[in-house]
Amino acid sequence: MLRFQKDSVVAVAFTLFAAAWSQAQERPVVIKGATILTMTHGTIEDGTVVVDKGKIAAVGKDVQAPPGADVIEARGEYVLPGLVDPHSHLGVYSLPELQANADGNEMTGDIEAQVRSEDAINTDDPEIARAASGGVTTVQVLPGSGNNIGGWATIVKLNGGQTLDEIQFRGAPPSMKWAWGENQKRSYGSKGQAPSTLMGEAAVVRQKLYDAQNYTAKWKAWEEGGKKGAPPERDLQLEALAQVLAGKVRLNIHSYQVNHFEALFRIADEFHFQIAALHHALDAYMIAPEIARRHIGVVTFADLWGGKVEMWDAIPQNAYVLWKNGVTVSLHTDNPVIEERRGRARDRDHQPGENPGHRQPRGLDRGRQGRRPDRLDRPPARAGLEGRQGVHRREAGLYTEGRLSAVEKPSRDAGAVGQ
Repeated sequence: MLRFQKDSVVAVAFTLFAAAWSQAQERPVVIKGATILTMTHGTIEDGTVVVDKGKIAAVGKDVQAPPGADVIEARGEYVLPGLVDPHSHLGVYSLPELQANADGNEMTGDIEAQVRSEDAINTDDPEIARAASGGVTTVQVLPGSGNNIGGWATIVKLNGGQTLDEIQFRGAPPSMKWAWGENQKRSYGSKGQAPSTLMGEAAVVRQKLYDAQNYTAKWKAWEEGGKKGAPPERDLQLEALAQVLAGKVRLNIHSYQVNHFEALFRIADEFHFQIAALHHALDAYMIAPEIARRHIGVVTFADLWGGKVEMWDAIPQNAYVLWKNGVTVSLHTDNPVIEERRGRARDRDHQPGENPGHRQPRGLDRGRQGRRPDRLDRPPARAGLEGRQGVHRREAGLYTEGRLSAVEKPSRDAGAVGQ
């Protein structure tokens, strides 16, 4: 029997360690005597978790250890499901922070729908082990925010695999990164290229979507005409956008202000596609009912503001107000803006409506403060992974103990990574 001598408050890493150990040893691992925070089925005191073949096989108070299992004595510790970060640049902006490791933005054009983050993920990024040490087990790796359309996302499991094939979350729905706001104006306007304004951003994206419609029509005409003659020339960028127009892609859109959201809503309505989630979205509280009506999720910071003008109207109650209005909300790190391993250190001292120096949003019901919102723990839903995170219905969101009130690392040039 093993005994872990450590004073940790949250022992998320126990389950991660046990899963890897079980898989490697081909022998069940039992975490015994811990306080288990299930997130969806309450708290189990003096509980047991059984991990077999790298997967959680049983959780409960009276669960028996299988014969031959390795037992970890975890009395006095806390165990909870692995954390899911729905917005990260892990592996595409590897440590150390050098230009040689900056592979998250293809900054040769504003529309880069054809590029894939999977083609750049460095599985040797030191941040991967650091993230796992903080209890993060699943990450959506997005391209950066330098372009209005940045490319395809990749969802990975931090299971210690050396190759992308080993860590990629198989069967995850296709997901793409878009971005709106200051970054694109700064990136291209400074070069005398479009877009240099929000008007330009909308115009550039609209034109590409019309191009994708025409591209689809050409292929349809060729196929319905008996495929006579040479087929239309393939265009990977327009093929990717054609999938968006066909409703086959989950769109994750970096945006901050109400005018960003409204421009995106107009374009989505015009071309008849659905936005999966607004990311960062610090001003989303201002139009929470409209976001809920459109069934759009929000992936936001627990408490980060002021880095740019578009971040000045942030309030720490943003997630609470959205949840109260029926929006599905999750929190993220935007790694390396905030380190993933520090994700669990985000909400300590964070009580909606009670933060000194922040204004109280009009209509906020203080009587419900302190209640843990059931829609704040749903990064898997925002990534299209709900119901696929092991024994529980979903993994916990990044809103557990702790709080970060400042950026852990400086952002890169031209807002290329996050923010």
